[in-house]
Amino acid sequence: SEPGIGWHWATRLARTGHHVCVLTRANNRTPIEGVLEANPVPNLRFVYYDLPEWILRWKNRAGLSRLYYLLWQWGAYRVARRLCREDRFDLVHHITFGVFRLPSFMAFLGLPFVFGPVGGGESAPRSLRNTFPLRGYVIDFFRDIANWAVRVDPLMAAVFRRSAATLCKTGETLQSIPSRFHEKCL
Repeated sequence: SEPGIGWHWATRLARTGHHVCVLTRANNRTPIEGVLEANPVPNLRFVYYDLPEWILRWKNRAGLSRLYYLLWQWGAYRVARRLCREDRFDLVHHITFGVFRLPSFMAFLGLPFVFGPVGGGESAPRSLRNTFPLRGYVIDFFRDIANWAVRVDPLMAAVFRRSAATLCKTGETLQSIPSRFHEKCL
């Protein structure tokens, strides 16, 4: 799960001695603080941010989820910028949402930036798609368009260009990233 991936990266980095500051949604506060109260993790700090309630309703609505994500990223970037003025960070690492076609404004903080692990470049073979119901076929069709659009998206190009490293979950995701950025991909 996305929350599990973020949790494990953060806690393992902190347990190896790195000072880790996690910026996450405010709705995660209660479960995080409950776990940390029972099992403290040294070197680990959480900062919470959320959009106004009326925008939160967009998160799971078709057509509005990407706008929600971009707005959350912009707000989180502003919080991170403030944190950078208050503290010294060696790098910023965008771990979740782990999709190569969704930008991370953290790339613009002026710090070494690690993007990923990201996935999403995979697609079902055509022979398998022929067995999909119409809804599944349409979803995969639009996903293919979104994956292709990364090649011409100037915002994603800026994210890849500013990345010190992009961690790809699969070879298909690597191949979906414009080849001019492959030298920074692992």
